[in-house]
Amino acid sequence: MTVSEPRERVILVAEAVEHQIEQLDVKQAAAVNDAIDCIGITRGRPIDLPNSDPAYPYFALPVRRSAQAPVVIYRHARPDEDADFIVLSLMSPEQYRQQIADERSGMLRDPVIREEIRVAAGTAAAVAVQAIPGTVAGGAAPTTSGDPVPGD
Repeated sequence: MTVSEPRERVILVAEAVEHQIEQLDVKQAAAVNDAIDCIGITRGRPIDLPNSDPAYPYFALPVRRSAQAPVVIYRHARPDEDADFIVLSLMSPEQYRQQIADERSGMLRDPVIREEIRVAAGTAAAVAVQAIPGTVAGGAAPTTSGDPVPGD
């Protein structure tokens, strides 16, 4: 029987998320970074964002150390992304509470509403990329953790 060494988890963080973290106060930034380091160890709550790929659903990981810190939104990486997880965005606690309320209301099951949200999200993303100097759409910076990837 051969026992393989566990490998480090690789978590890519979108450049726009890194920029958001830089704008947080020191304690909130540390709490968000700690939450990111827990991805793959602590499972986030599935979140129904209309712009997500059903094959790679999004998860929300609230920051435990700070109720005011943003919620981390991530997904499993695709095979071609050379990572285990991708952190796509941060969501304010208020936005997260509204997202949960929208999911519970059933509103997100309406295909017309889902399409309107997809269009709005695409427009907002295009504007955000243009507004942040030096960012590239889809850009991400790798982080690693010494903790093994579950299932490896």
